[in-house]
Amino acid sequence: MTRRRLPLILTALLAAPLLPAAAQSPTAPAMPVARAGLRLTVPGPSATALAVSRRGDVIVTGDSGGNVTLWTRSGRVVRQFTQPSGITALAASPDGRLVATAGSDGMVRVWNALRGTVLWTLTPGSVTVTSVAFSPDGRLLASGGGDPAGSSAVQAGNAVKLWNLSSGQLAGTLRGHTDVVTAVAFSPDGQQLASGSRDRSVRLWSLDALTPERTLSAHGDAVSAVAYAPDGRTLVSASWDTTLVVWNADTGALVGRLNGHTAPVTAVAYTPDGRRVVSGADDDTVRLWDARTFRGLGVLGTHRSGTVTAVAAGPGGLILSSGGRDRTVSSWVGAPPQSGR
Repeated sequence: MTRRRLPLILTALLAAPLLPAAAQSPTAPAMPVARAGLRLTVPGPSATALAVSRRGDVIVTGDSGGNVTLWTRSGRVVRQFTQPSGITALAASPDGRLVATAGSDGMVRVWNALRGTVLWTLTPGSVTVTSVAFSPDGRLLASGGGDPAGSSAVQAGNAVKLWNLSSGQLAGTLRGHTDVVTAVAFSPDGQQLASGSRDRSVRLWSLDALTPERTLSAHGDAVSAVAYAPDGRTLVSASWDTTLVVWNADTGALVGRLNGHTAPVTAVAYTPDGRRVVSGADDDTVRLWDARTFRGLGVLGTHRSGTVTAVAAGPGGLILSSGGRDRTVSSWVGAPPQSGR
């Protein structure tokens, strides 16, 4: 392949859109539930962040060396760019043309994914930035972070920041969490935002009024990740207490709890069809769950590092996870077994 053809291939790849009573789940059986596929090795010391395009043809990885790498589904590197600090989180815009990275230097950078150039450098004003997410229309970026709790008072940095991507300016600040905001996610209709925090709560915010709607409390430790179902009706939160909780996104009611991990759960995602939940944890495992019955379907696989740092799901049964210190991103493909098997 010549150097001149690479931007044309990238343009084609990135033109597609990207990136009742409460139930109790049984422990997920330790059995493979999908066919293992690709294994990628990131250039940096550890794999820290992950995203996948909506068509599943572009995989974006971030590592502690500050490298952002764009891969094809076959494992070919099509673009790589680097920031001055380690990457703590990343997200891809709905149209696939932008990548946002959170850095260990407290900065958020918005990149042109085709050119590998920085469009905006955003300063949330927090000691750490732990999460970023694009709105469904691609007009806003949310970032979460904060200052480690030193008192019970709400600290200025423990907030969700909303950024206007046409100007790079701050569009709003959502305050209420009393410790570091560890996770942010937009609802599929763009009307609501969910945030998780080390203060053990999940908060739901109205984006029309930039006001809090509900505070959800059911976890016994820090909330590490949140994800909406594709239909927007439910929301799942992951926690250091080793559990995942499923919530009604409209009422805030707890509708299910997923038990099976034996260490803090660090990452969670819904599959595009909304039928499955994927989670990763410090117990070295990636697990699959039935989103309707809350039953564990099994263990997809493990990482040698002991920590799963991120998970993502794409079309065609594609599931991805990054493995921290083992520097790898693993993929699985295939229909899961019947629920309860």
